[in-house]
Amino acid sequence: MTSSEPGSSSGHAPMRDVLERAVIATDISLTISDPSQPDNPLVWASPAFARMTGYELAEIAGRNCRFLQGEGTQPETRERMRDAVARREPATVTVLNYRRDGSAFWNEVAISPVLDEDRKLTHFVGVQTDVTARVLLEQGRERAYAAERSARADAEGARAAAEAAQAQTGLLVDATTLLVATLDLDEALQRLVEVVVPVLADWCLVHLAEPAEGPLRTFAAHVDDTAAALLHARIEAAGGRPSAAMASAMAGNDSELVREVSATQAARLVPGEHSAGVDAGSAIVVPLRARRQTMGALTLVRGSSRQPYGQPELSLARDLARRAALTVDNARLYTHERHIAETLQRSLLPEVDAVEGAEVAARYLPGSSGVDVGGDWYDILQLADGAIGVTIGDVMGHDMRAAAAMGQLRHMLRGYAWEGGDPAEVLDRVDRLVRGLAITELATALCARIERTEGGAILRYASAGHLPPVLRSADGSVRLLEDGQSLLLGLDELEPRTDASESLHPGDTLLLYTDGLVERRDAGLDAGLARLVAAVDAAPVSARPEELCDAIVAAMTDGPLSDDVALVALRIDEL
Repeated sequence: MTSSEPGSSSGHAPMRDVLERAVIATDISLTISDPSQPDNPLVWASPAFARMTGYELAEIAGRNCRFLQGEGTQPETRERMRDAVARREPATVTVLNYRRDGSAFWNEVAISPVLDEDRKLTHFVGVQTDVTARVLLEQGRERAYAAERSARADAEGARAAAEAAQAQTGLLVDATTLLVATLDLDEALQRLVEVVVPVLADWCLVHLAEPAEGPLRTFAAHVDDTAAALLHARIEAAGGRPSAAMASAMAGNDSELVREVSATQAARLVPGEHSAGVDAGSAIVVPLRARRQTMGALTLVRGSSRQPYGQPELSLARDLARRAALTVDNARLYTHERHIAETLQRSLLPEVDAVEGAEVAARYLPGSSGVDVGGDWYDILQLADGAIGVTIGDVMGHDMRAAAAMGQLRHMLRGYAWEGGDPAEVLDRVDRLVRGLAITELATALCARIERTEGGAILRYASAGHLPPVLRSADGSVRLLEDGQSLLLGLDELEPRTDASESLHPGDTLLLYTDGLVERRDAGLDAGLARLVAAVDAAPVSARPEELCDAIVAAMTDGPLSDDVALVALRIDEL
């Protein structure tokens, strides 16, 4: 599934690129198989498929999708899928599959044949949806109804059993939903202990053992506010150390079920050196393990007035612990990969060196919606003839291809700007080279050249679809520079671009930025530009470029960023 398939027309290629990027940008798990090859192997999978199953395309290419099946997969479900493929008919089935780490999940698979103009089968498309929570809820309801039917002789007992089973199943669904709703570990684990109490426990602890360089953390919840305060005080006094029971579970021991807690055992359940005032009738302690690593421990405690724990609660606790451990592991992997992506992105950006005649500052803020490398860049350089060159741009996309294209474009612009051409000429030369090298990613870019004059400077600039610069005059007035506009880099058969110019005076500040600073899902671009002008206008007139960048970032980024942001501020020095 590429944008340059043999035989595709130039008119179709951009649309195919757009369709491919649109599919990848969604969180829908898609696969494509080739029935013309033996055993109908997979030939493509979306990133969402990798996130859901743990398998990357390099591991699955050339294999039939049966590798997701296992011992628990029902034979009749397999037969339905084989029959649909053999008949070349669409089908939707819910099948028990297994991820790369061995964990099971319920997968709702929609299989559709793809036919060419001659009605000849070319591929099968599969859409996968993780419906584990729904299936678990349905199974819980079925178990509850079965228990009620089998205990008609004792209606009250059957009703209590059904309600308990439904509550526990609902707890598992609720806990799973809460855990996967965030990658913030503190938030996820605090949500977990709060949803467990009081459905499964009177009080609950989760201890997280961070890597060697990180802090130890314990999360707690209690049905009684006074007891909760006492519990948190003991956790704080223990300095983050786990209870003795949790330490034992984390050291490699198995889960522990205590039906009747003695005074000695109660002391092992609470962090610290004593257990006075702890109401513990029965308890369960389970390690948090995922991918052969122990990441912490879960403690569930019921007071002496409640029914003691048994094997069903132990099984549920183990399931909760597995899900919590996977959440911890995924959050750590996300943090690690995000750090790598940010490091790579920053390594592709230049250091801001001093230039003659101006004071400069720059910022790069990575988006918070994923771990992909972005395509935003900026560059500031002292040109051979003494002028100052500034470029900024944004390659469409958030992947390694976008990052690679960003690096190429930045260095092309830098090289052509160094040769001394006007900004419009520089953009045209880069555009010709982009099309000549068949770089398929579209990009916006703005190229500026600042030449010192006796009374200040002349700004010459040209924009290839990029957002207008902001000029803050020395007297504090602010306006957008909206001339010199042309279409994006990478489009065919463009008219030659033209420069725009502006006189600059000592104390004037030029601001260049990428769209992540002004675009929001809940507001139009004009509103974003107005917010930016207002933020610049509100900053102190005396603010230097570093201070101005900080003020703009603070005013424009009031929450998680959905896109990367690059920002450059350049102030003309006094003569």
